[in-house]
Amino acid sequence: MMGIMVAIIVVLALIGVPMSFSVLAGSAWYFLSSGMPQTLLIQRLIMSVGDSFSMLAIPFFMLAGTIMNAGGVATRIFDFCNTLVGDIPGGLGHVNVFCSVIFAGMSGSALADTGGIGAIELKAMKEAGFDDDFSAAITGASSCLGPIIPPSTGMVLYAMMAEESVGKLFIAGVIPGIIMAAVMCGMIYVTAKKRNYPVNKRATLKERGRALWRAIPALLSPVILLSGILLGIFSATEASVVCCVYSLFLGVVVYREMDLKGIYNVFLDTLKSSGMVMALVTFSMLLASILNFRQVPQSIAAFAVANISSKYGIVLCCMALIIVAGMVIDVTPAMLILIPIMLPVIRSYGINPISFGVGSTLLFSQGLLTPPVGSILYVLADYTKMPVTRISKAVIPYVIVFMILAFCFITIPGICNFLPGLMQ
Repeated sequence: MMGIMVAIIVVLALIGVPMSFSVLAGSAWYFLSSGMPQTLLIQRLIMSVGDSFSMLAIPFFMLAGTIMNAGGVATRIFDFCNTLVGDIPGGLGHVNVFCSVIFAGMSGSALADTGGIGAIELKAMKEAGFDDDFSAAITGASSCLGPIIPPSTGMVLYAMMAEESVGKLFIAGVIPGIIMAAVMCGMIYVTAKKRNYPVNKRATLKERGRALWRAIPALLSPVILLSGILLGIFSATEASVVCCVYSLFLGVVVYREMDLKGIYNVFLDTLKSSGMVMALVTFSMLLASILNFRQVPQSIAAFAVANISSKYGIVLCCMALIIVAGMVIDVTPAMLILIPIMLPVIRSYGINPISFGVGSTLLFSQGLLTPPVGSILYVLADYTKMPVTRISKAVIPYVIVFMILAFCFITIPGICNFLPGLMQ
């Protein structure tokens, strides 16, 4: 019966049915035909999201990111980063990474980064003389900082499934995010030297001061969020609401680029996108209930322990599964399906769940850069009018580096757990 359920989900997804409804159809069929109590079906539908306070953070962070995109924040951040690092070899490539670092501290989403500030970055790099494939690759790769640097919707999902602290996971992503940014800047520097890319004229102190003054309100957003969580002023979920209010304040009062119509459009867009995500989360929890009922995670954990003796071997197996899943399934359903299966396995090997959460979130997000499903590739192709295959080839070096970094984050828990340890 499990095989039939999986077949229903796969067939419906292949013929174009949204993944959320494919999962619902397969799970509902199993509930109705296996003799499981039908009241449990209704209970899981209601309680999977409604009983989790942490899940409120997802729509609120999505709303904050949408407001930031529409409220003039992206332009101010780009101008500031350009005056800051635009004169380093690789110029606008470093600006691209620095913008993503800052924007990641507001949106928590890779797609929000690409869709919000990506168009500005690509246009500037093209006008400056950078190769189109290089510009697209670094824009896509740097957007993967979004789910790592707090806040992160992916971390919220992982925390819910692993029953870990959202705040700890948020703080755990800070150092890995900085490492990722530093490595990308190093790759940009080497490539820029090799290809003799243009370097911007060094900005004057006055120009930097002016850009900083215009960007300060936007730059305060991640500072407010992190300091509030670290000092215990508000929880990670409450931080999402604070972020929304502050983003709205910037767009309406400070930058004055949002009117009532703009606010309406922002809320409507967020309602559509967050509605799809929350439906997928809800229906995926039905599937998780079935897997737990059939003790699939426990069986896989027992099989792994019996056949794989090395902790590093099990990490590599989990990584391979995530990478393959990321090529054919979108990030959210991939996490919701695989994380409950992997958690008993990694715990049986003594792998730290916080460090695994950071490393796996990076790998799941990397799926946005790998064909055929990689959503970021199609956004970049639309912006640049380049074939997806050309962009895919250009991002390969960054994908390989992300795999290596994810392995390091998981197997060297001190990288991720240093800052959360200071909180205790």
